[in-house]
Amino acid sequence: MPDWEKRCSSRPRDWRSESGNIAPGRHLRQEWEDLEGGLAGQTTENSDKAHAHLTADVRTLIAHAGDTSNLILDPDLDSYYLMDATLVALPQTQDRLAGIEMLGQELLRSEKIGDAHRMKLAVAAALLKEADVDRTMADVQTSLNEDQNFNGTSQSLQRNLPLASQEYSRATEALLDLMRRISDTPGTPVAEAQFAAAASAARKASFGLWRSGVQELDGLLQMRIDGLARLRLWALVLTTLALLTSVAGFCFYFAGRTGTCCFRAALSAGRYLTPIEFISKS
Repeated sequence: MPDWEKRCSSRPRDWRSESGNIAPGRHLRQEWEDLEGGLAGQTTENSDKAHAHLTADVRTLIAHAGDTSNLILDPDLDSYYLMDATLVALPQTQDRLAGIEMLGQELLRSEKIGDAHRMKLAVAAALLKEADVDRTMADVQTSLNEDQNFNGTSQSLQRNLPLASQEYSRATEALLDLMRRISDTPGTPVAEAQFAAAASAARKASFGLWRSGVQELDGLLQMRIDGLARLRLWALVLTTLALLTSVAGFCFYFAGRTGTCCFRAALSAGRYLTPIEFISKS
């Protein structure tokens, strides 16, 4: 059983949000089981539609998790941009890469690639570059740059995220080169196996970056939680000290006021108190 399926089965069936509405993903596990069990009897077209529907449901669930997490309102820029990469940009990239792999294999299997198909592949390449790769790399770089300005520098973030993002960029750019070769230079052959390997490598690198990003995002949030816990502890200590200081000041004030009254009473009576008498009356 996949890890995500175990998590689905451990949650209430409805996945209700705090507002009481039915959350996306209500029948996600059942939809997966139905699709897995009925693959043998489906046509290619129906199978593609069912997989696309399941993918859309998964992405809706991801978006719902982000919407209800309050991370979209995060004021800390390092964790905010890392959230954008892991919640929005990379899932979009992975969905697009799956479609590109299917499109590329379909085109390369045909005897001749028409202008319309080359244009479709060129559009997909432009979207992958501008909407996915550039956005994700900008998110990662901003997170790295802003890390020092919020809750201190995370050494783990600075060490792990650049490596994963560089691998993602390298693998995706290799796929983009093949896509541009197919769309721009029809006379240059590209093997179907070569294209499939490049698409698979890009998708694998995107998941590698996603896993690294999620882990580092958890680390940043934990650092913030620890910082708030320390701040709350210091606030409690200072409040306690202020309260003790106030009680001690009141006691000294009350003792001094009582002693003064006793001293004035003794003066008015025409006698002086010995130190022992003064202390006992005070």
